[in-house]
Amino acid sequence: MEKELLSLLLPEGMLEYFEVVSMKLKDKTYFIYLEEKNIHPQQFKGDKLTSKGFFDEVSIQDFPLRGKPCYLKIKRRK
Repeated sequence: MEKELLSLLLPEGMLEYFEVVSMKLKDKTYFIYLEEKNIHPQQFKGDKLTSKGFFDEVSIQDFPLRGKPCYLKIKRRK
């Protein structure tokens, strides 16, 4: 049920590749923190891959929720 509710708030397809780490309401602004899932590309399914961490966090302003600004804080894998 939680995933269904989040899919209504986030852009379409976002939950396929990212997981919600946390959500905060600070100074009348919503912040939703997302991290990219560890999904291997199809051509590397059998190979052993090593994680190199994450790129710097990117902030994207999304549509307002209940009249309050909403920012998506996204971390992508290297």
